[in-house]
Amino acid sequence: MGWEPTPAEVAVTRSAVERARRARALRAEADALEIQALAEAGEVARAQLARSGAVSSRYDFPFRAMAGEFAAALGESKGRMQTRISDAMVLVGSFPETFAALEGARITGRHADVIRQVGMRLPDGLREVFEAAAVGYAEGATPFETRVFAEALAERLDPRSFSDRHRSAMARRGVWVKVLPDGTQALEIVGEATRIQAIARALRQHARDLARQERRTAETTTAAGAGSGAGAGEGAADAGAAGGSGVRFEDSERVGEGGEGPRTATQIASDLGACQVVCVRSWVLGVRGRARCARGRRGRVVRGPSSSS
Repeated sequence: MGWEPTPAEVAVTRSAVERARRARALRAEADALEIQALAEAGEVARAQLARSGAVSSRYDFPFRAMAGEFAAALGESKGRMQTRISDAMVLVGSFPETFAALEGARITGRHADVIRQVGMRLPDGLREVFEAAAVGYAEGATPFETRVFAEALAERLDPRSFSDRHRSAMARRGVWVKVLPDGTQALEIVGEATRIQAIARALRQHARDLARQERRTAETTTAAGAGSGAGAGEGAADAGAAGGSGVRFEDSERVGEGGEGPRTATQIASDLGACQVVCVRSWVLGVRGRARCARGRRGRVVRGPSSSS
């Protein structure tokens, strides 16, 4: 058959796979070298902080200064470097077997990150048991498979009840923004699982309803335009002079802006989630006037409570 590899193709493939495997090993060794350097720098900063007599991490100027040194050298932000220094100190100091496996190219940096992140939830007495099993598994698994295994193992080893673990996890809840290309950003909210699922289900359901409504509006508008087009006349001429086809601006905007076509349910869910936050804030703060939301820039208006309410 035509797709069967030739002997030359087999040889090229084997060579490419071997080079990729070697590159992966070199990258793991390089990651370990950089992590060790960051950890050593972190220990220097820790010693400087101890000499300073500061009692609060709010005044961790040695760590900030050290992060600035590495940020300038490596082309990273200071905040990112401070996080990396902290992570490196944890990996080298609390997960020596994981670091040794990374240094020996038996696992990758992604595997090491998973083991460190999951293992930090366990007390010191159980961390060694967890690490030994997790490293052994990671040597023959993908980072995702390692995370699934590590999560299950940590849950079995953790002596705390689910309620205690849940309270600890909820203490880490928060809101983060991730900058994306071309003027977009992602909003990440970490909270109680049932609430997050409820929010997601509500957004998806409302978005599907609005998507169906927008499709019906588009179909009605198209049919009306086709019917009126047969009679042309002054009305059509006036609409053409106004730069439109007889469709109201808010309707055409609701169907799609700038010719981009109807919004998908996913796009509507994104618009809906963002605008509902703004609308709720208007109601809570008693802001009068209009907050354009849900169907969003597409025309629906929610008014805040009046001052008399």
